[in-house]
Amino acid sequence: MEIPIKKVFAALLGCLLAFASMGTALMAQDRNGGRTDTTKNITDDDDDAADDEEADGEADNGTDAGKKKDDLFHLTLGGKGYHNSGGAPTYTYWKPFTELELTTTYFFLKAGYYRYIGYQITDGSGNYEYIGFNQYAGELGLTPFKWLEVSGGYHFSEGEFRYKAHEYSGELVLDFDIITLTGSYDRKLEEYFFSTKVGYTNTNTDTYNGALAVNPGEHVSIEGSYQYSNAFYVQFDDNYTKHLGRLGATILPMKELGLTLGGEYGQDSARYVLYGGDVGFTLKLFGRLKFLASYTYLWYQAPLTTTAEKSNAKSSRPKPNQAALPASAITTNAGLSSATNAPQTGTNPYVRTSLINESYANHAVVFGVTLRI
Repeated sequence: MEIPIKKVFAALLGCLLAFASMGTALMAQDRNGGRTDTTKNITDDDDDAADDEEADGEADNGTDAGKKKDDLFHLTLGGKGYHNSGGAPTYTYWKPFTELELTTTYFFLKAGYYRYIGYQITDGSGNYEYIGFNQYAGELGLTPFKWLEVSGGYHFSEGEFRYKAHEYSGELVLDFDIITLTGSYDRKLEEYFFSTKVGYTNTNTDTYNGALAVNPGEHVSIEGSYQYSNAFYVQFDDNYTKHLGRLGATILPMKELGLTLGGEYGQDSARYVLYGGDVGFTLKLFGRLKFLASYTYLWYQAPLTTTAEKSNAKSSRPKPNQAALPASAITTNAGLSSATNAPQTGTNPYVRTSLINESYANHAVVFGVTLRI
């Protein structure tokens, strides 16, 4: 039986509004054990053909750290833009959104609606299209102690090119003031009908994140993080994996301003070595209006190969299975080898064919504004 996603989403909003009606009686309670950053988007982890080519250096943190929240219930309106160039064709997509949140001492509940405009998709063989779709999201978090937060979320998306996506996420935060440990897991199942020639494109992406932040003072934090991602393209029966580490810092020169900078290093299954850096800022005005921007540069150093080997790699790039089925008919990575005869190569499915086994730079810019009501 198909789950009525929109009805469930509407019911969640109704529950939030019901809780809000009790807010006057509860807003005077002590909030020391509550959530420390309620302005973070549910879906800050955006995955697309270009976003998988860079580490999102978005500086959406810092200015709210360590502050008690005075609101039990609030609405956030905003929009973000993402500009990418390098590995995939240059493009910009937009994401206006609204979020509704209920926050108490021991838990928080969040619902969000997002509209993606100009989002890039690929068939994994060097062809690209641009689509729009709607995303509905929900998140529940528990904060039983001041130093502990456990949360989980679900996102459902549908739109053009028969695009559908289900995303499940979980996060654990241990905040001991001087040291903060964070771990998260995200699983995303996507399907879309790329073209009549290619048929359906189905991907399963797993992402693991771990981070350690050391906070020697109120105005600076030193951060180290590691990310492992594994994108499985069903029509190729092939996995593209990437390891990426980051060492950086967040600086708060004043109450309203947060600055971030960092360096990154990693490797992928195509034997590329990745290195680069990111810078960003957030500026908060009037307590409720926030501006943010970041830039990430990532260099992909190709493995040493001869001219003949490069040419052969480009010409032998896997082609999608012509009879690829919708992802609804395929739920796991097991037993899929019979779906296609394509070789397992570990090739980056998001990069242009002309850049296979060639070095290149990837640039990513994120900018946005949010208003918390």
